[in-house]
Amino acid sequence: MLSANGKKSDVDASLAERCPDWDPRSGEVQNDQIRAYDHMRQTCPVAYSDYLGWSLFRHADILRVLTDHETFSNIV
Repeated sequence: MLSANGKKSDVDASLAERCPDWDPRSGEVQNDQIRAYDHMRQTCPVAYSDYLGWSLFRHADILRVLTDHETFSNIV
C-alpha cells in the first residue's frame, strides 16, 4: 500500500489488515452511547474501527497524545 507521499508503507499495510475493535455506527452504540463508551474505556481504551480509525476513550490517554509530540505524530 502507498502512503500519502507515494512510498510503500508497512504501517499502512498493517492497518489495511487490522480487524476492527468496535463499530461506532452499530445499533448497540447508537442506542446507548454512554454505556458503549464506558464499556470501551474498561475493555479497550485505545480502539480501531474501519469508520473512524483510532479512538481513545480515557482522558489521560487523550492528554498524553495531545502533549507528547515525540511519541505521537501523524508523520509516517
